[in-house]
Amino acid sequence: MTNELVPHEDLLPGNLRPELIEDLKATVKAARQKGTLAAYASDTRKFLTWCQEEGVQPLPFSSKLVASYLVWLSREGHRGRTKGGGQRRGFGGPLSISSIQRARASLAVYYKFAGFPNTVYPDPLIQETIAGLRHTLPRKKAKKLALRPHHLREMLAWVDRTASPYYRARNRALILLGFRCGLRRGELVGLDRADIEIRPDRLLVNLRRTTIMGTKVTREGLKTDESAKLPVAYEGGECCAFTAVLDLLDWLDSEANGIVRENQLPYASWQERLQRARVTGKIVSRHGRELGDYKPYVGSLFIGADTKNGDRLSPGTVAVVLKHAALAVGLDPRDIGGHSLRSGFVTSSILAGKSVLEIKKQTRHRDLGMLSEYFHELEPEMREDVGKGLLGDKESPPK
Repeated sequence: MTNELVPHEDLLPGNLRPELIEDLKATVKAARQKGTLAAYASDTRKFLTWCQEEGVQPLPFSSKLVASYLVWLSREGHRGRTKGGGQRRGFGGPLSISSIQRARASLAVYYKFAGFPNTVYPDPLIQETIAGLRHTLPRKKAKKLALRPHHLREMLAWVDRTASPYYRARNRALILLGFRCGLRRGELVGLDRADIEIRPDRLLVNLRRTTIMGTKVTREGLKTDESAKLPVAYEGGECCAFTAVLDLLDWLDSEANGIVRENQLPYASWQERLQRARVTGKIVSRHGRELGDYKPYVGSLFIGADTKNGDRLSPGTVAVVLKHAALAVGLDPRDIGGHSLRSGFVTSSILAGKSVLEIKKQTRHRDLGMLSEYFHELEPEMREDVGKGLLGDKESPPK
């Protein structure tokens, strides 16, 4: 009995070399993000533990068994009893409907690789069980605040006033690029210098790869199946993502080439020497002495304070940066998360009258159903009254 989300060895030809089997398992695992695999494996372990304590076998597939397990999750969650009658350590109360739906998805993968494909989701009993749980369980989903443009302007002003020069360049680019492109936090911190194409009037952000939980995955590991090149046009002003990214690249290039950032006259500023190095291919000191060949920075776009080691930021750092800035401008940091930039982009685009299809193309949602959740989250005073004018002339309200 295994909880590994790979084809069961009983289903593979017996004469395959062990190295081929391991290569097959690694290839199958690459189809999903590392975080998704970890969640599915955790759910499967809990299911197998429950089966063992109930004295039932998980295989072959049984719709009654799976449906009973899902109902148990809604009643007792993972609060199962040990043989001695005590409560198992680390187990809590009933699960929410979203957690139960994730458990169903995990079991669908488990049974598929155990030789029972297309069993969990199409089964009528399991479908009716999930439908009943939706009606009986409260659907609590913690929503983070969607950061709007006026929030970002205040937060960026605080960053400009308080952050050190490098943190100012990095955090400005992190906030503006994440909002401007509607990126997930994993996609944002997963960007490399090679993923940014510079054009005269815009940047092209290539999402061909990302980093999830510290593991590099290819485009097929993303939540969407299509590759994406997102344009970021030059807009000018203090909230220009184009300028913010170029400023960050200047810092990373200067650090990679050992260019001292000083602006004391009569020596040339570090920006001027960096531009000269990019043109001539030679690094010149502020005294005019040649130091070596210019080598453009090629590492991660968003890194920590130790720029020489080039440690990539984790996805959780996005939320930390936003929470610090939000607290400084009077927002509750508990309402802010790494998703606040992405949800803020969608909400602001909706209120600005942008095409839903264009928003979907930018955010790369798989279907309009997921995107429609942002419409429901809009405050009533923000929504357009689509019925206005249908029953009479447009008049101003009486005073």
